Amino acid sequence: MSLKTKIGQQLLLSMISPVIGLIYAFKSRNHKFIVFSGTLFMGLVGSAFMYNPGSDGLSHLDEVKKHYMDMSLLQFISDTGSLLILQPVESSNDLYIHFLSYLAGGVFGIPELLHFFAGLILGYFYTKSVLIVLEDRFERKKTWLLLALIALFLIIRSVSALNSIRMWTGMWVFFYGSYSYIKRGDVKYLLVVFLATLIHFSYLLYAIPLVMAVVLKRRKLLVAGLYIASFFISVNFDTASGLVESTGLYENKTGYVLSQERIEEHEAKADDNRQNANFYKALGPLLYLRKNNDVVHLEFLIAGGLIILALANISSSSSPMVSGRATAIAATFLTAAAIQVVFLENKLRFNSGLKKLINISFAGFLISAIPFLLFHISYAIGSVSIFIIVFPFSSWLLGDIDLSIREAIGDII
Repeated sequence: MSLKTKIGQQLLLSMISPVIGLIYAFKSRNHKFIVFSGTLFMGLVGSAFMYNPGSDGLSHLDEVKKHYMDMSLLQFISDTGSLLILQPVESSNDLYIHFLSYLAGGVFGIPELLHFFAGLILGYFYTKSVLIVLEDRFERKKTWLLLALIALFLIIRSVSALNSIRMWTGMWVFFYGSYSYIKRGDVKYLLVVFLATLIHFSYLLYAIPLVMAVVLKRRKLLVAGLYIASFFISVNFDTASGLVESTGLYENKTGYVLSQERIEEHEAKADDNRQNANFYKALGPLLYLRKNNDVVHLEFLIAGGLIILALANISSSSSPMVSGRATAIAATFLTAAAIQVVFLENKLRFNSGLKKLINISFAGFLISAIPFLLFHISYAIGSVSIFIIVFPFSSWLLGDIDLSIREAIGDII
């Protein structure tokens, strides 16, 4: 069956049941078809997104209605020029959401299309990231441990990423570009990493430890030393922000005023992210310092995770938001590293004692991550229409009287 035929069937099947369409895609061995299917699925998830009160998603929708419904092409071009020289405008703070908002509101006149377009882009880079992490799977049979690690990698920051639109989409772009560059050695993937900074400006900051990981991935003692030292170093990000603002770059980006409620929410999320990093703090350096580890891409994942965690440590007291986000990004790198460790167990030549320790540590981590995992599942089912399971177009027609998966389950029970 040709790829075009399979894509046509997938489009039809997804209009009946996106979930069944995704299952159908998982059975395929065609890389392009899986990427298309993952992209389409996340686009449909975005089209069935629930705009819950107080959510970032609702705030983004309101911004489209306020600034973009009547925006002229000349105004859009002018604002784009300002954003290209790192100057935020009234309508937006980043080039990425500026384009999506104008496309949804200014071109199509349907603000809710914002999350459909955002879902397509998230789906593309998320699916590509998953595929590159799992491409070495032939070296290890499926076990409950491996499947659990993969499930954790798949669920965290997937559907829930649609709410914020920028930050976690940027993370998948950031991860895919950097990991592909290490595995493929093609400079074009550095442009993908740069794209992450256009999606969310904060990736200019997170690119610093990433560059360090690329340069220092083989200098294991130095990386481990930086990571350990980060527990005793604190950086005043308020002072750094003042210096950045004084240059005129990213004017108003660091000066946004958050309500006390939102500040406390970010601090709580940062604490949750740090609590779920305990496993990596214990086991990551142990695996990294092994002398017979000659898998460059694994060394990069661990080095990247540890150095980004070091950034989280040094910013924890002065900027909980920077710290919490850095911890979540590091967790993505290190979860991918954990999957690689299981895949490449034979190649890494673990002795029986270390193999047992690794398996016990992974099991302990997975048990400790259950509350975090359940939180993301709960968040996802509360943010997506029940019609993502069957007849997604029903969500488009019902509008405000649509039901989330959680609400539908509550009505049935």
